[in-house]
Amino acid sequence: MTVSLPFKKDPPPLGDSRRHHNERSLKAKGKLQAFDSALQEYLTLSHAHVIPPPELHPSHDVYYLPVHRVFKDSSSTTKICPVFDASAKSTSGHSLNDLLEIGPILYPHLADVPFKFRQHRIGLTSDISKMFREILLDTRHQDFHRFILRQANGQVVDCRMARVTFGVASSPYLATQTLRFLVQQFKDTIPRAAEAILDEFYVDDFVAGTDSVEEADSLRNELCDLLSKAGMTLRKWRSNSNDFMSHTPAHLREETSTELFLSQSPKALGIHWDTQHDNLFISVPELTTPKIISKRHVASVSAGVFDILGLYSPVTIMARIILQDTWTPGADNSSGTNLFLRIYNQHGPPGHRNSHFSRNTPSQDDISQGQLCFSASMAFRTPPLWRMELSSTCARCRKMAALTRPW
Repeated sequence: MTVSLPFKKDPPPLGDSRRHHNERSLKAKGKLQAFDSALQEYLTLSHAHVIPPPELHPSHDVYYLPVHRVFKDSSSTTKICPVFDASAKSTSGHSLNDLLEIGPILYPHLADVPFKFRQHRIGLTSDISKMFREILLDTRHQDFHRFILRQANGQVVDCRMARVTFGVASSPYLATQTLRFLVQQFKDTIPRAAEAILDEFYVDDFVAGTDSVEEADSLRNELCDLLSKAGMTLRKWRSNSNDFMSHTPAHLREETSTELFLSQSPKALGIHWDTQHDNLFISVPELTTPKIISKRHVASVSAGVFDILGLYSPVTIMARIILQDTWTPGADNSSGTNLFLRIYNQHGPPGHRNSHFSRNTPSQDDISQGQLCFSASMAFRTPPLWRMELSSTCARCRKMAALTRPW
């Protein structure tokens, strides 16, 4: 499939971007040989092309994308990811992102996907391999995706991307819109997969569940079939069902180790998932204590816990309360930060600060939902609950999520 860049109406001209972006890109790439190899792969796969000398100086605007590297230790496939910076200014004071429409948000709210993920007996996760780079970019707009590459022989060449590129503001919209176009084409012939793409994908991440192995197998096969029509591959499949995993081709499974520490376990939209015990957990970062604890330090530690469902909110709310107090006019900042340290360290060493929550619940027929609101002098908390009838005299409640706010 081929897409065009959604330029704003009457965009201002782009100035020269090559010299500054060239220096920035080569400085980053010269530090790591593996980084150059990752970019070289773009040429090997025809996702990018070397620009012929006659086309280096066209009459129309061009834009050079600075490239920097991002390390992804949690990834089992791509440890080093080249990221293009389309927000870098050219000599005109404008960047490519300044000229582009971002487009509407077409994917579900971030919290909705893991919420549904917990409602099924069998959990499933996967992602689309190289999703952006499986979508062709209109040849008229490829000169806005130029970059500099140093080849193995040391020669510096000008290249341009032929695919949708990570780091460009409109790319998430273009990728999601491509999936929606695919759904419109095949919703009548592959309805379950089409529904899953609309409701259970967050950009390229698939996070969902079923209540039987047969249904899970069917959903995987339909999704793989539908996405293959756009040249896309669903890979890195994970599940708490050993039967489902045994039915999944080996090359499509997530590479996991049973010896991984909890904090290194693969994630489902940022939430760690232990498939062996079917538990979700939030990994709390280790606290480093500087000589002077500033407001910025408290804010940094508080933001370091990514907890979209609020599972760890009884702890994170304290940091937010203390941060709020430190900004109160006339407040003693030292007492607030010392209180923050004491509360944080009460949870023991980093390896013991992982709180576990069961991912799944029984079938929906056995569940009633409710919500409680806890209020205190400093904050309120509203955790929606699942109430499961285990017998006529026994029930169990599990927390689905929590919303917390300081007063």
